[in-house]
Amino acid sequence: VGTGAKRYITSQFEDMGTNVILIQPGKTDKKTAAGPPVSSSKGKLTLSDVEALLKNAQSLSAVSGVMFGAGVVKNDQSTYYVNILGANEQLNRIFNVNIIEGSYFTKEDEEAGKRVVVLGYNIKQNLFGSETALGKLVKVNESEHRVIGIIKPSGDKLGFNMDEMVFIPTKSALRLFNSDRLFGIRASAKSRIGMDDAVSELTAILKERHNNEEDFTI
Repeated sequence: VGTGAKRYITSQFEDMGTNVILIQPGKTDKKTAAGPPVSSSKGKLTLSDVEALLKNAQSLSAVSGVMFGAGVVKNDQSTYYVNILGANEQLNRIFNVNIIEGSYFTKEDEEAGKRVVVLGYNIKQNLFGSETALGKLVKVNESEHRVIGIIKPSGDKLGFNMDEMVFIPTKSALRLFNSDRLFGIRASAKSRIGMDDAVSELTAILKERHNNEEDFTI
C-alpha cells in the first residue's frame, strides 16, 4: 500500500495539463520534485473540505476528494490484485479518464456512496474476457460493487497503470477502508493564468475551516 501510494503522489503528472492542483494533508516546507508528503499525523482533509471548496471556490472548475489503497477485485472466475481509487463524479474533468463502455459515476452515485465500480481495461479483460462486464457484480475487498463502466486502454498515467485500476465513489472508498480521512484533494483551476488566484482562494477556504491553520500542502 505504501509503495503504491508513494508512486501515486510522487509522479510528475505528465500530460495532465497545467491547471491541476494537488492538496495533501500535513504541511511541508520542502520544495521538491517529489511533491507533498504522502501522509502526516498532523492535518486532516475530509469530504466536508471538498464540499466547502465545491460550494465557495469561484476559481475552480472541478474538485474531488481522493481515497487511495491496494486491494482485491474478484468475480466467480478470477481474482485480481489492484489499486483502488475513490473519487467523485468530477475526477474525469480534472484528469482525462476516458470511458469506452458504460459511464462514469454520477453526482447521485457519489452522494449516496453507491457500490458501483469503473474497471480498468486489463481488469475487465482478466475478470470477464470477451463477455460484457456492464451490470455484473464484482467484489472489491469483499464488498459487492456493480460494474457501470470500463476505462479506455490508457497505459501509464498519473504514476500508475490506469488499466490496472478500479474507481469507486469516494464515500464507498471511505467505507471500504474504514476511514474518515481523505488521501488528498484534487482540483483544477478554470484557467492556466488563474492558477495563483485559485491556489490563494482554496488556501483561504481550507484555512478558515482548519482553525486558521495551514495544515495541508498544495
